[in-house]
Amino acid sequence: MYNNIYNNQSNNSVMCLYTGLNIPFTFGSNEANEELNCEHTVPQSFFNKAAPMKSDLHHLRPTWKTANSGRSNYPFNNVEESVVDKYFGTDRQVITNKPVDVENWSKLDSGVAFETREVQKGDTARAVAYFFVRYPTQAGPITKTFTNIDNMIKWDNEHPPTELQMTQYRKVVQKQGNINPFYEEIGLVARAYCDMSTKYPCSIYE
Repeated sequence: MYNNIYNNQSNNSVMCLYTGLNIPFTFGSNEANEELNCEHTVPQSFFNKAAPMKSDLHHLRPTWKTANSGRSNYPFNNVEESVVDKYFGTDRQVITNKPVDVENWSKLDSGVAFETREVQKGDTARAVAYFFVRYPTQAGPITKTFTNIDNMIKWDNEHPPTELQMTQYRKVVQKQGNINPFYEEIGLVARAYCDMSTKYPCSIYE
């Protein structure tokens, strides 16, 4: 994963998806930097670390270990500034006061929810949506992973894949051999999960 999908060979680093931190990692190396963690977007404790979910690349992401630990297995959701306990930033920063460029920081409401930085929101929503279509019963209800389905839909709608995310996605498809339909068709998250939504009812898509 670090070598073939997320490695930036121009500077020998892997970027943490939650913070934007570039973590040194030499292309071709078999030794992972101890700062790197493999994040299971859907926590592996929810499915008892069972295969094939544990190794499904469509929901695995490289993260800085401190941000990964902060997220723990808390569900994704929007986190209001008034309840943020910690902000995780790009230069190995963990702070408690709101930063000026807050859109570039992930937020933690400890014990309640984790909100990714803005550029990561769409990718996270599509990874969660994929997992619960492919493995609908293996990890409990989707709301354990994403508290508010309306927000998951909004994250997807407002944050289409970046060029880098599409490149990484195509590498996953090539490596694993199956697609994430929510990357193939923009807006599909809303149509797939409209029966669980209040703001995006299925009648919109009839």
